[in-house]
Amino acid sequence: MLNYKNTSEIEPLESILGQKRAIDAMEIGLKIDNPAYNIYLAGDSGTGKTTYATKALNKYASKKNSHKDWCYVYNFEQSREPIIIGLEKGLGRTFKKDIEKLIETLLDELRDTFESEDFEIGKNQVVEEYEIEKDVLLKKIKKYGEEKGFKLKNSKVGMVFIPIKDEKDDKNEDDEKADEEFYKVKKN
Repeated sequence: MLNYKNTSEIEPLESILGQKRAIDAMEIGLKIDNPAYNIYLAGDSGTGKTTYATKALNKYASKKNSHKDWCYVYNFEQSREPIIIGLEKGLGRTFKKDIEKLIETLLDELRDTFESEDFEIGKNQVVEEYEIEKDVLLKKIKKYGEEKGFKLKNSKVGMVFIPIKDEKDDKNEDDEKADEEFYKVKKN
């Protein structure tokens, strides 16, 4: 009979009880150095397969120095094929932390750049140049339209050409009816 007061005094079992052949097969399988070789564990749930496999793999990995940390990084040229980077054992976590810090730093710098006074000045310059170019182009379009007998007007759907009338160009009932007709045709 075993002498103990409760189960906390018992050392945990290092292997699977009554599974000598399974243990031997696992040891042989772990010695086979071929990437095409797999080990499959079968059995009922709760029998300790996963616990044993984890312990056996950890024990095997601690003895083998050729293990690497494999990192998959985004491939900007082929998004469905990540780039694989093999690093010395233990450097994978450092690499991950460094990349996270780099991303955080880049985001901070981008935020600072877009909130800077220089950026605002540059943005306003580009907008102003665009507005000037837009005005020049609109004047050219208006002139061309007038040469062809049309006038460029703003409407609810954007800018449209309408035939030039001999009368005043103030908005009157005829213009409103013409606009309504235009929108009906445009919708259909």
